Amino acid sequence: MSLLAVTSVAAQADIAKELETAQATLAAGDYTAAYQQYRQIADQEDNPLAAFTVGLFYQLGWGRPVDQAEACRWFAQTAESTIPAALLAHADCLRSGARGKPDAEQAAVYYQRAADQGLPYALCNLAEMYMTGEGLEPDPKRAIELCSSVAEQGYTPAMTRTGRFYLEGDMSVQDTGMALQWFVNGANSGDPEAMNYLGQMMRDNQVADTSLEDARLWFEKAAALGYVPAYFPTAELYYLAEGRGENGTIAAEDLAKLYMWLQLTVQASPKQAERERASEILEKVAQVMPESWKPQLDQQVDAHLQKFASAQPTAVPAS
Repeated sequence: MSLLAVTSVAAQADIAKELETAQATLAAGDYTAAYQQYRQIADQEDNPLAAFTVGLFYQLGWGRPVDQAEACRWFAQTAESTIPAALLAHADCLRSGARGKPDAEQAAVYYQRAADQGLPYALCNLAEMYMTGEGLEPDPKRAIELCSSVAEQGYTPAMTRTGRFYLEGDMSVQDTGMALQWFVNGANSGDPEAMNYLGQMMRDNQVADTSLEDARLWFEKAAALGYVPAYFPTAELYYLAEGRGENGTIAAEDLAKLYMWLQLTVQASPKQAERERASEILEKVAQVMPESWKPQLDQQVDAHLQKFASAQPTAVPAS
């Protein structure tokens, strides 16, 4: 082996060791130190994994304000890499125009590259562009083919995305039966978004032989997994069920759950209308729920919020 080759191997080993150290620092939650370590590698070694991770600091707000334009500047440095997640991030930036005019045509190219490098779900992003005609000739059937091909490989998010295409996509491909099938698949695979869609379809009488209680079951399964959009629908259906039990009163267990989901809505929902409506119902609940219940229920609400707070970042895989 030549001296040049030996030097190159040694340099690669040094970079790998530096990346390992930076990843461990990031996983430990020391954002300031981890940023400095990744930034040094990215600046000195022109390393695409380091550059991608620096971009994530800005995209996700790890220890600094969120700055999508700056994140996309770093993601652009990974455009010729083979890191699937980096290619996907770069495609998203091109599509959104975070650093200038959107370039949907190039975004489509990079979504395909991300899929070719081992991230099949990128095809569902490409499918969405075909569904809406965003920078591409509209082709709803092609959109369904692309995303469902990923779903058929067992990718849970693609199952839910395919269901959404059938439920909410172009009129030419809408099919509530197929939407239901894919949402069931996604829900059974543990996806709370799919569970939430099942709840919506049942609540809105789009599924035969189901009830509001069935809808509430699916909403609550999603909510229990920390899916915020399901909090208020769960609470609302508990509230609408009030008075249906014996003696026209809500069962104690259901009253407690109603209180908890309302509190979670007030504290976590990004929708002002939901927060306001939940607050109104809470005032009514306070009139019938024993005050002595509140401390324990509030502890459970806090525990739920803490459990599903943003997780600490983990090491970013190279491929």
